[in-house]
Amino acid sequence: MLCFAAAAILLAGFLVACDQLGLLGLTGLFLVFGLGSLHATDVTFDKVGRNCDLRRFDVARLTRTHLAVADILDVKVEIGSIEPDPGGTACRLSLVTASAVLPLSAIYQPGLERYNDMRDRILDVLFADASRPPVPDLVEALAREGRVIVAVAALRNRERLTLTAARARVAELLKKNGS
Repeated sequence: MLCFAAAAILLAGFLVACDQLGLLGLTGLFLVFGLGSLHATDVTFDKVGRNCDLRRFDVARLTRTHLAVADILDVKVEIGSIEPDPGGTACRLSLVTASAVLPLSAIYQPGLERYNDMRDRILDVLFADASRPPVPDLVEALAREGRVIVAVAALRNRERLTLTAARARVAELLKKNGS
């Protein structure tokens, strides 16, 4: 939005002072950056029809995905990075099916607790008549994905451990799981 606002201001400046061709070039540059970062995702859960529609828009295309609720195995909170502040953990939600993991947004945003709450609410809708998938341990999930550094950071953040202690615990997890 900032790029589009800057482009509008520069275009207005060009229209006022028509001899400033540099403003027109800068307007185009801001429009290109604005369009390059334009992403939108809409997800609709139909409780009665037991299906889910995922519509994703970006600069290059509009894609639509239609899923039966029975095809959704889990809702995953993906972790992008771990910050020392618990609210600083960057996350996004993804739908897990047998064949793919479908991210519900293009970017990661801070707020692990908020994303866990959203996951729970979506699972309430999807698995109202069935048993819900268990809540995965964040550190174990990251270690299983091969993201050892992020797993160590998450463990240090969660349990206030030293780096050495957290590395040892993650190594034990990997050894226990055969990774």
